[in-house]
Amino acid sequence: MLVCEIEKHGFDIEMAGAANAKVVRALTTAMQALGLVDQIEDIPITLRHQLHLIRPLAANPSLFVCLAFDSKKANLRVAQIALKNVEVLHARLPHHSTVQFSPKRSAPVPPVAA
Repeated sequence: MLVCEIEKHGFDIEMAGAANAKVVRALTTAMQALGLVDQIEDIPITLRHQLHLIRPLAANPSLFVCLAFDSKKANLRVAQIALKNVEVLHARLPHHSTVQFSPKRSAPVPPVAA
């Protein structure tokens, strides 16, 4: 599991994770129905004040990383690159590790055993 520190209080990360899992399942189901043999790179969701980016992990597409951020303070392309880097870092971690990322730090907090 990957956890992210959220600046805005009141953001329910568990609810967002459950909702985003439905988005990933719906897109996967649609791809199968269309006969598309491909892999989801990422799923951007643009709202008026927020951007959400969902990235299934290539090594295990049933797991994904989600990034939610203020659309006025962030850049979607930079977020896509950062999320890809999170996936690379996750691939290097031992199984069942948790990493916490803080927007105030340039590097992740060391892994915590789950």
